[in-house]
Amino acid sequence: MIADLSVPGRPAPGGPASQRLPLTPARRGILAVGVPVILALIGATAYSLVSDVGTGSYPVKYAIPVSDGRLTMNFGGGDLTLQGTASGTAQLTGKVTYSLVRPHISVVDRGAQGAVFTFTCGNWTGNCGLNGTADIPSAAAATIATDGGDLTASDLTGDVDLGSDGGNITATSIGSTHVTADSGGGDIEIVFTRVPQNIQVSADGGDVTIVVPSGPTAYDVTATPDGGNVSDGLPQATSSSHVITVTSGGGDITIEQAT
Repeated sequence: MIADLSVPGRPAPGGPASQRLPLTPARRGILAVGVPVILALIGATAYSLVSDVGTGSYPVKYAIPVSDGRLTMNFGGGDLTLQGTASGTAQLTGKVTYSLVRPHISVVDRGAQGAVFTFTCGNWTGNCGLNGTADIPSAAAATIATDGGDLTASDLTGDVDLGSDGGNITATSIGSTHVTADSGGGDIEIVFTRVPQNIQVSADGGDVTIVVPSGPTAYDVTATPDGGNVSDGLPQATSSSHVITVTSGGGDITIEQAT
């Protein structure tokens, strides 16, 4: 008599080399979740490799018209240095880097509404940005925004509106009487060379520092931190026409006179 050497759940000797496993609900769930995840990882890796291969860069130099003393600059990404000059014209120089899709750049003169410079990235991911320096008339009313890069400004006297979705905003030697600054996550620092009339600053998460000239001028100050500390050393008067309004989503707020 020959003994039966087969094992339950396994192919018998001399039988098929493999046996198809039953597709249970648990296995269906694993496939339903695992397969899309794996395919997404493969796609992301492939896109990253193609983006690296397709990375390009080129220099830019644009003359930006200043219409009725106003101009607007919108950046899809990258760092921008803004420099006020005595010239009546504005010019941007810098370098564009991108992956796969070449960014779009346009300059439109809108007459009394001001000239608008726009830099737009053509794809939703990958490397895309414009790092540049803009020389603009000091007295121009300027609205400047970046989608995430750092924004640095100096020697401006016209009304200024500065914005960055995530970078830091640093403005020094500012003689403007009306300044608005908004950061989606970075720090904001503004140093004035003359007494400002109206300051509106908002930082979603970074610290805010405002320095005004020393002197007896009183300010109507409203500082609202959401978790941070407030240090305010200015002369106060709620009836003052010099208004400073600051909000922070978590960082500290410092408002002081220059020493």
